[in-house]
Amino acid sequence: MTPLFERFSSKENLKKAFIYLLDEIEKSSLPLDPIWKPATEAVSHIGKDYFQALQDYIRQGNYHPDKADYMFADKDNMGFRPICVFSIVDRIVYQALLNPWILGDLIDKKLFSSCYGNRMLGDKSYLKPYKEQWINFCDKQTEAFRKKFVWRVEFDIHTFYENIHPDILVKVLKDHFSVQEQDILELLNGQLKSWAENLTLCGLPQGANASHTLANAYLYPLDTLLDNLKVSEGIEYFRYADDVVIMAKTSDQINRATEKVALFIREYGLKFNEKTKLEKLGNADGIQELKFYNPYGNLNESSHQKVLKISKKLPRIFNRIIKGKEVKKTDIGALKYYLKAGTKLGNPEVADSLISIIPKKPSLIYLISRYLGSYLSGIDDEETIHDVYNPPTKVIASRWNKILKIYSDNPLSEWTRFWLMKILVAPPFAKNEPKFLSELDKVIANSTDRFLKPLAFFYRAYLRDTIRWKKVMDGEKIDAIDLGFTADDIKRNIKNSKTESEKSVYYYFLVYLNGIEDDGVIKSLVYEALQSKSSEIQTMGIFLVKKIYRIELPELLKKYTHKMTPNELIIEMPDNREWRIDLHADKVGELGKAYFKLSSSTKEPIKTKPSELLTGDGKIAHDKLSQFFGMPNPLRVELVGDSRMTVIKEIRKNIPLPKVSSSFVGKKKMVRKAGDLAYYNDGTVHFKDGILPMRVQLRDICTLFINSPNQLITSDDIYDQLDKALNKTTISKYVSELHTLLKTKYQRSVITNDKKNGWIFRP
Repeated sequence: MTPLFERFSSKENLKKAFIYLLDEIEKSSLPLDPIWKPATEAVSHIGKDYFQALQDYIRQGNYHPDKADYMFADKDNMGFRPICVFSIVDRIVYQALLNPWILGDLIDKKLFSSCYGNRMLGDKSYLKPYKEQWINFCDKQTEAFRKKFVWRVEFDIHTFYENIHPDILVKVLKDHFSVQEQDILELLNGQLKSWAENLTLCGLPQGANASHTLANAYLYPLDTLLDNLKVSEGIEYFRYADDVVIMAKTSDQINRATEKVALFIREYGLKFNEKTKLEKLGNADGIQELKFYNPYGNLNESSHQKVLKISKKLPRIFNRIIKGKEVKKTDIGALKYYLKAGTKLGNPEVADSLISIIPKKPSLIYLISRYLGSYLSGIDDEETIHDVYNPPTKVIASRWNKILKIYSDNPLSEWTRFWLMKILVAPPFAKNEPKFLSELDKVIANSTDRFLKPLAFFYRAYLRDTIRWKKVMDGEKIDAIDLGFTADDIKRNIKNSKTESEKSVYYYFLVYLNGIEDDGVIKSLVYEALQSKSSEIQTMGIFLVKKIYRIELPELLKKYTHKMTPNELIIEMPDNREWRIDLHADKVGELGKAYFKLSSSTKEPIKTKPSELLTGDGKIAHDKLSQFFGMPNPLRVELVGDSRMTVIKEIRKNIPLPKVSSSFVGKKKMVRKAGDLAYYNDGTVHFKDGILPMRVQLRDICTLFINSPNQLITSDDIYDQLDKALNKTTISKYVSELHTLLKTKYQRSVITNDKKNGWIFRP
């Protein structure tokens, strides 16, 4: 392992890469939320131990990149831009390789001053703000014009990112940036080739900031040529990403320079777009116009004035788009600027025009969706803001239905439909529109809409939320139909998924089914995720364990002096005795707030290193499954030097009561029935007097404490002792005993004997 590889794979560098990644996703011009949400939430929820595990995972040689998938975004020239969708583990590793102190600074510090796009920042954000760099790119051209560089040629490289070959990139890194660490180069080369496996072209994954840094490195030989031409031909040049501008004082100078650059580009395996533009400038107005309609940057205090100026041009621009006529680059830039800056203006006429051009200009769909999404949500000047309780105004509803019709009736790309769905879900009234819900159901049932489908799952759950809560208040049973998808839907989509990252998204939806579907089904799917050989899916499995089956230390334990060893928590009781609790600890936070993996009921504590969370072989065996699914036995409690029955008494004495709202509004109805136990929507549980299997009875009573944040549930070995002691006791006698104990301890009457309904436990 080289020193550079050791720095790259350190948990500190991996964690910083994840922070950069979150910032990148938040600021992305092509955000694919909620596709990124499950994986990023999983890593965040697992916490700092994840990066320790990932460090060991990489250093042990277990890391292998998963295959990538591609979503094809519409481009202005009727082509498509492949947006790489790859796993969160791969994205963290990829970014970690290009962090400033690994390869990032080696590349960025050697770039020429005429290279403006995608330069390193390395603080909270990985790259410098696009806006500043674009302004510098334009200002330098204006300065050159003032120095009599009046001839200007502008060109951009055709499908640049797609045509970058990993082997050539590695050679450039070796020859020009002195990267000689073979373990680093092999890992990077392996990633790029793995992700490009399903494409005709190799390329860099578009949509990732790390790719921008590598793209700059790839064009370093071109920058070297252009810098030499500054001396030999007396030209000036400026590059922003793959947009190159050459300026000269004479036509001969610029023609000779252009010929040499064109020859180099061809020999390098690249080519220019056909619309390369050569012109003699009479003034710098065109350059300033490009600067004015900055397509890359954030908005500033002058945005409102610019929007008002652009709004006068919009009717002409819309008219040309609708009629299929060519639209100038500066006009498209102006429209893009308006859509970014004018979101809160909510111009109704602009909204109508945008709806009409959706099929004509799908390359603008992301910006159109932002504008219309805000407008349809009620941020507009024409109508009052509506909310979930108010029906939509006729005008808003009419425009929404036009968009739905475009979505339903036109042969649109999945990219366009993806963003239209985001528009359609924006207004609160969407949840009550059968046609839209039907479209979501079609997507969920369709086997081909791979990127739309996760979106439909999220929105189905989101839109049905109000309906589910209404059922709860009415005391009706909630099932998967109320959610909009079932465990079978999840299993089917996992089976049909083409990549590991796609599968992990569907595993995430088990969170929504928790408490609705059979717990055994959920457990089997989570176990399947834990057993996967994919680090991405294992990550999701660990997240699900912590999210669904999380256990917190009881408040009870915080009252006593304690100490912690790697394998157990020792609590000193008031009478100088000790409780020893075996821990399979994956702590996040301080004692009392920590989460613990569920321990087995074996006598010996399980000793598992954090790194085994992410193994290439899925090392969580069946006989250790209770480590994750030992409910209701998260802790194995052992009282040193005393009998088991003493432990039972201590536990029964110290069962903390859950906090449940004392106010209940609505008609009291039974939610479900389990044997002779009836659960009601006001939080009570009714059961008839009689003899039940004590294990079942005790488990059901303990289940009432499961939702309490401060709980202590005993393990199976203690249940066995309780069975032996109480197996001939009627429920009436046991409940009376428990009632007396609780009443004495907490001064509350929580169990009553109702002649009609039997015993009632009221938490």
